Amino acid sequence: MPVEFAGVNELRKALKQYAPDLDKQLKKDLKIATANVVSAARGYAPTTAPLSNWGKGNGKFPLYNSQLVKNGIRLSTARSKKNKNGFSSSIRIINATAAGAIYETAGRKNPWGQPWVGPKGPAGSRYSHSPNKFAGRDFIAAMNGEMKGKEKMRGRLLYRAWEEDQGKTQDAVIKAVMKTNDLFAKKTGGFIIGGVRKAA
Repeated sequence: MPVEFAGVNELRKALKQYAPDLDKQLKKDLKIATANVVSAARGYAPTTAPLSNWGKGNGKFPLYNSQLVKNGIRLSTARSKKNKNGFSSSIRIINATAAGAIYETAGRKNPWGQPWVGPKGPAGSRYSHSPNKFAGRDFIAAMNGEMKGKEKMRGRLLYRAWEEDQGKTQDAVIKAVMKTNDLFAKKTGGFIIGGVRKAA
């Protein structure tokens, strides 16, 4: 899913400083380019909470609200913080709500739920401390959306939509960025973005 553009962050910074009109147009083009994936991902969000208690906001567990989850799936053109490998992104589709992220990935690592230790078991988020030994299993079983994708990019909403898109949105995003880069180069007499390659 990630694509690395050599110099894209520098291009975005230069656009804001020297060609705000091109930066504004790029954002519009990117919104159009990513619209199909965003729409599809939002469409996979259940209209009601998969479990009734999840929709009631009991305790500290994030409340499932369909409209908030859908609104949280969107294009972001804000530069992210650098990850542990020193990379940051300035163009990405995000699943921004905690409830959306839970629905997206529940069961991806542990299909039967986190190891159960009960309320008095060892502390830590890696374990289930629920009084119900089968709480994790039952919760995941209620997630009726199909999970698609590979490894860490596997899920029921955004990752599913991205997998089904088969690279069309990725190509459209690259095309929009390269078009803007060319227009910026003509306008300023320089600055050519580096190569584009799929990130490992």
